Amino acid sequence: MVIKRNGTREPFSGEKLGRSIKRLLEDYGLPDDGVSAEIIELVSQEKTAYMTTDDVVDMASTVLRKRQLLHALYEYKRKHRNPAKAGAVREISRTLFVAFSIIVISAFAVMAKPSVEGVVVIGTTILIIMTVAYLRTNMDEVPVDY
Repeated sequence: MVIKRNGTREPFSGEKLGRSIKRLLEDYGLPDDGVSAEIIELVSQEKTAYMTTDDVVDMASTVLRKRQLLHALYEYKRKHRNPAKAGAVREISRTLFVAFSIIVISAFAVMAKPSVEGVVVIGTTILIIMTVAYLRTNMDEVPVDY
């Protein structure tokens, strides 16, 4: 079974994956030369009860990279990327930038008037910002099916 991004489960279909890979290679004028069969075999060997679509994409990418089919690899990853992960990375980057800014400002304030309370404020600020970043990253992941 493959767990799709929207949470549904679907039986693994080697035929469906094979057609997808063959179409990808045809778009670049490349012969299949057993690439799709190698990917299907790898996925079949590695499949588990909790295999996700991202796992299948990673395994297909491994074979395409090994075969030096870099244009096809780039296009395959572009078509099958997980937008929720990309959004989560952007969100945590923004949050960390804000956190860094607050820490720098707080550090200047503590340097101007050193105190234990100032250090505690900086530590607490870091903890709160990192907690918010973690929670926002996990809450913003919207399942997307492709």
